[in-house]
Amino acid sequence: MSMNIRRWLSVMLVVLGLVIVGCSSPTANSTESSTPQNKSTPAETTSNPQFSNLPRLDKKATVELRVKGSPITIEVYGSNAPITAGNFVDLVDKGVYDGLVFHRVVREPQPFVVQGGDPQG
Repeated sequence: MSMNIRRWLSVMLVVLGLVIVGCSSPTANSTESSTPQNKSTPAETTSNPQFSNLPRLDKKATVELRVKGSPITIEVYGSNAPITAGNFVDLVDKGVYDGLVFHRVVREPQPFVVQGGDPQG
């Protein structure tokens, strides 16, 4: 056999071995727990001092967006991402988005998408 064929066969055997090892199930005497562990809960995240002063939205807020004089009502739900939702509503209340150009507004189907640019320009 030529050297290229031997090299190719060696590489294929290594790849095949890695595939077999990667696809095999763990052994029964494994010391790792098979139950999933929660990475963090909202309570743990908010107990972190660096997050304690951020605006939070735990329920629902309604924001009105006007595009060419036509109102679009946005309902913001904070149950899944209270800090992100709270930050958005806080920025709306501060007027950060006033006069900002939104380059994409899709009304249908619901839920719709609104994409805007950077408030700084």
